[in-house]
Amino acid sequence: MSKYVKRMIPFESSDIPAIQKWLEDMAMQGLFYKGCGLFCAEFEKGEPRQTRYRLDFCDVVACDIPEEKKEIYETNGWQVVGEFKSDLIVLCTDDPDAPEIYTDHSHLVKPLKKLAFKHMLYYIAFLMMFLNTRIGYPLQILFDGKGSVVGALIEIGTLKYALYVVLALLLLVEFIVQLRRWRHLNKLIKNIERGGELPQGESYKSKARAGRVLIPLRIPLIILWAVHVVIPIYTYDSAIDPSTVSLPVPAEIEANMQVREPNLSKKWFDVYERSDLLSPTIIKVRYGDTLHSQLSEYCVDYYDMRCESFAKEFVEGKIDETINYDRLEYKQHMEAISADERFEYQWNGYMPEYTLSEYERDGAEIHKIIEKYGEPENCIRQIMYIRIDNRLLWVWYQGADDQTDYIDEYIDYLKSAE
Repeated sequence: MSKYVKRMIPFESSDIPAIQKWLEDMAMQGLFYKGCGLFCAEFEKGEPRQTRYRLDFCDVVACDIPEEKKEIYETNGWQVVGEFKSDLIVLCTDDPDAPEIYTDHSHLVKPLKKLAFKHMLYYIAFLMMFLNTRIGYPLQILFDGKGSVVGALIEIGTLKYALYVVLALLLLVEFIVQLRRWRHLNKLIKNIERGGELPQGESYKSKARAGRVLIPLRIPLIILWAVHVVIPIYTYDSAIDPSTVSLPVPAEIEANMQVREPNLSKKWFDVYERSDLLSPTIIKVRYGDTLHSQLSEYCVDYYDMRCESFAKEFVEGKIDETINYDRLEYKQHMEAISADERFEYQWNGYMPEYTLSEYERDGAEIHKIIEKYGEPENCIRQIMYIRIDNRLLWVWYQGADDQTDYIDEYIDYLKSAE
């Protein structure tokens, strides 16, 4: 059996009184400090005894303590044990009457200021990371009351967003902890500058509980934050075999989308599927045909939500986002496209206008939006939401056909999906 054991370090170097008391309590359990790494301290097993520990700041060169310092320690009955996180020197003595390693605490001010500066950098870094976590979009919808939180969570991925929130909360806790340590050190420095002493025998149990959780998490937390920044914010759908999906594509629309001239036309038909905590079944059909500047496009999304209230909020939020869009943002977006040489497009300055009609048919709740652009008769898109209980279809169509003609077909599909 090894005579050495390792214990997780629950303190930062700034918690000098707590570290000293912790090492003394470990000695009373028969564990005597020998050294430490980034997260764990190594102790040698022995007979429990009362041992005094002190920490000192020392200019260490190549892991070697200057000889004059060693002589001062040994003359006063103190033995150098090792370092603590490359910030401190650990000393111990079994002599209860041994004099303190220093009587003039003013020499601690300079190294304590260095530690305080380090923790200031830490709390600034964690604050910046917290402010740059990707939790803003759903929260903005929640506070503004505009749009759909359910829709935003499904777009991002509810489970992924929940992990983002946990990450943000841990970063916020780290920021608060580092800020408190910085403030604690500044108070300690001011106290010493006024002639006070470094406190001894500080209670450390609450600090230790928090430290055992937060200190080992710090590096993984930083890595996870970096990963979450580079991965796409929205969840991609998985393409599946179109023949396995029976979402409604009206025959008349399909006929109008047939390839006219192979060299002038591009046709696509894609089907995607995924699952989310709020909607276990999501199926999307993307069907279109482009001929020169003409575009016919038909999209239909099927959602089987966890409950009816989610489906209602999803529909109401999407309608709100569409009709009450940000006109300034739209204008800036279109001007940017017109200025981009990659696009052969000149925006004419028209803003889309929307007309909403709502009604019920055969147990289904139907919302139809007509988008008009420019001249009143110029209908660009038709958007429909057909909902029965917790199931809904979101139809998005650009073309000449009237989607109202296919309402019965959509309702039949929702009923068959029950």
